[in-house]
Amino acid sequence: MSSSAASLFAKLARGYCTWFESGDYGENPFEQAASWLARLYAAALELPNVEPVDAADIEHHFDVKKVSPNVSIFWNRSYRFLFDPRIASEDEPIQGNLGDDLSDIHDDLMRGLLLFDAGQIENAVFEWRFSHRTHWGQHATGALFGIHWLVIGGLE
Repeated sequence: MSSSAASLFAKLARGYCTWFESGDYGENPFEQAASWLARLYAAALELPNVEPVDAADIEHHFDVKKVSPNVSIFWNRSYRFLFDPRIASEDEPIQGNLGDDLSDIHDDLMRGLLLFDAGQIENAVFEWRFSHRTHWGQHATGALFGIHWLVIGGLE
């Protein structure tokens, strides 16, 4: 397994989680969020495909209420998207929320960081890669879509 890909991803994940928890989002919080998400998404594509090693499960429960009140700027931004964007799908648009997206991404990344910090590198990589494909990657692309159209694209 490439430990450099794991170390790079761990560094990005830790940076994102620290940024999200800090509440110090600066002058352009939406652009900062988009930058973090794009870098994380790209780095996740570089993670090797590994199988989990038999190890104790590490639980993590994050209480978003403990984060700075500044996170409310993200919770107050919603957007519409198709859950299943395939042409053949008949899904109606649903509502996404930037605060929910960023919080869920934080939780998934933290689970991997706890494994990584416990020395369970293969389990951390498996967690990050699997959750990228099944959960946080969808939140990241949804949030990027919402941020682009609502803020960067100037619709608000």
